[in-house]
Amino acid sequence: MTEPRKKITLPYLFKKVADGEPITWLTCYDYPTAYLQEQAGIEMILVGDSLGMTMLGYESTLPVTMEDMIRHTQAVRRGAPTAFTIGDMPYMTYQPSVETAIRNAGRFMAEAATDAIKLEGGAAMADRIKGIVDAGIPAIGHLGLTPQSVSALGGFKVQGKEDRRRRKSTGTGRRIHDPAGNGSGPPVQADHRTFRELYHHESRFRPTRARTVIDLS
Repeated sequence: MTEPRKKITLPYLFKKVADGEPITWLTCYDYPTAYLQEQAGIEMILVGDSLGMTMLGYESTLPVTMEDMIRHTQAVRRGAPTAFTIGDMPYMTYQPSVETAIRNAGRFMAEAATDAIKLEGGAAMADRIKGIVDAGIPAIGHLGLTPQSVSALGGFKVQGKEDRRRRKSTGTGRRIHDPAGNGSGPPVQADHRTFRELYHHESRFRPTRARTVIDLS
């Protein structure tokens, strides 16, 4: 990178989607890795709660706190000042109520300078996504393998292989993409048929409002 890169913004990402151009998106947890990703020109960086397992040595993501996430996200932001950075909402920082979700999403924006937040869950979280987005905070949903629900899923397994589970995933994806005209739901570790049903056949899965984020990479 010879010239300083301009800040990656939602309009920039939307234009790339509209033009059919791929978007680069990686996960990162620390300053040195973020610095290298910035220099490589990575456009989107997720600071995932998986840092509990990869950086802190926990057996799952459940013990991760907001303080853990904010500290690591702050480091990533310092290392990658122009990337579109996403903070991952840890366990029980949004599930209890819409107010709790908005408050903690706001902490990410105010204390870690994130550009958006991500949260796990399907239709049951649609009101949280709506509340967060209505508060002016871009939000990204997360379907498929949701580590915060690992006990209910029976382990870290690819989701959506069975017809019943695939129908549930695609229906949930449509619901959280548009709880009130907002939100998005990129599956993570879902069966390829789930991706096809969500993205190939659903023209609705395109950015339509300035606060809506969707991963089509």
